[in-house]
Amino acid sequence: MSDDDEIIEKYVCSKCIGDEYLSQQVEAAGDENQCSYCDETGPCITIGELSDRFEVVFEQHFVRTETEPSGFEYTMSKEFGWERPGEPTAFRIAETAQVDEVIADDVQSVLADRYADFDSAAMGEETEYDSEAQYEESPANDVEFQANWREFEKGLKSRARYFSHQADATLGMVFGGLSSLSTWQGHPVIREIGPGASLLKLHRTRVFQSDEKLKQALENPERWIGSPASEFAVAGRMNARGISTFYGASDKETAINEVRPPVGSRAVTAEFEILRPLKVLDVEILKSIYIAGSLFDPEYAGHLERKKFLGRLADRITMPIMPDDEAVDYLVTQAMAEYLAERVEPPLDGILYRSAQGGETSFNVALFNKAARVEARTLPPGSKTSVELYEQNEDGWEENYTIWEEVPEATSPPPPSSSGPDFAAILAGSSFRDDDDREVALRLDRSTLRLQHISGVTISTSERTIFQHQTEPYSAVDDADSPF
Repeated sequence: MSDDDEIIEKYVCSKCIGDEYLSQQVEAAGDENQCSYCDETGPCITIGELSDRFEVVFEQHFVRTETEPSGFEYTMSKEFGWERPGEPTAFRIAETAQVDEVIADDVQSVLADRYADFDSAAMGEETEYDSEAQYEESPANDVEFQANWREFEKGLKSRARYFSHQADATLGMVFGGLSSLSTWQGHPVIREIGPGASLLKLHRTRVFQSDEKLKQALENPERWIGSPASEFAVAGRMNARGISTFYGASDKETAINEVRPPVGSRAVTAEFEILRPLKVLDVEILKSIYIAGSLFDPEYAGHLERKKFLGRLADRITMPIMPDDEAVDYLVTQAMAEYLAERVEPPLDGILYRSAQGGETSFNVALFNKAARVEARTLPPGSKTSVELYEQNEDGWEENYTIWEEVPEATSPPPPSSSGPDFAAILAGSSFRDDDDREVALRLDRSTLRLQHISGVTISTSERTIFQHQTEPYSAVDDADSPF
């Protein structure tokens, strides 16, 4: 029996393996034997069987690095030197399975013998699993997730927009188990905002280009500055036309930038208090989620692929969409938002995502329809509201924005009428005249109402060179003398 045959038949017990998943696998399915490394008797597998498992792990999760620097690396090495990236084969084995270096050396020896090549050895070339070989972690491959997502997008845009089984399956694959995802520091992807949380209010802006509409909005800002009524809700990044959604921002400047007001227009800004705890998906956290697991778990590679795709998707959600593409590209994020609002557990109230129009710390929050209701302002029956935009003084007319509320003096309530309640009087004192049964989630802070005159817009650019070349036109005659 050769030395390699002897190594292959050595036994390693579950207690000598630190990787929890692999140790449990050996504990459950290993044969009762005496461990060749600790001499204890218990469930064991052979080094040959352990090497089989490592062969799969290396194929899925590691890549052997180049033995020589690339052209650019070689040039840089003249000044800074060069060190081959990665870690030795035995180190990767010991680290991955959390085993003693003696066990790791035996596994490395078995793998190297399997992939030994006489011609390579004769030329001094390195082969897989050589003791001097270096390995680094290979990036997760999310090709399958990307392909499914592309089909999902294509289906929404060109085939079945409603009741799509494919869309439901794809979104389930991507967003299933969201509540269990977090960063390695423990920051969950589902974040709570509102009372008791760090985010207590949201800023919102509406743009007006006529006195008539501005006046209407100031007469009832809860309705016209808050989330729009269904009949006025236009399609947005996270909502289809007719679905009222509240879009807020982390600060006033971001809220203004997000609506892209034209020069010469006027914008009303205000703060809205979040009245009840709301659960939102923090898109930025998707870029840095931590997936704990074992490389020996056949499902772990899929989890890593999903992690990579979620990071890509986070960038996609925050990417600016050109006005010409909004009608089509919004279909994807709208479907995603509806799925998050209705199908995940726990159901979400909104999405928090980085603003494409603000700085690194600026963000937006889109509150889904069920969490987009603004508390109505209730005035006594008979109250009247009026708005002045201008006032006249000795120099003529000048702007003066004032909301007047005429409230009748408090009087004793009239005796009950046999004809029933006065519904007209009840409705007259309410800011909203609908049958909205959603729970109130937001309250306008009227003291923060401000009017912004848009006097200019600053454009940030990053310049690129346009290269220009002249070539002679292609001619078949040029190929006549060519031997190819």
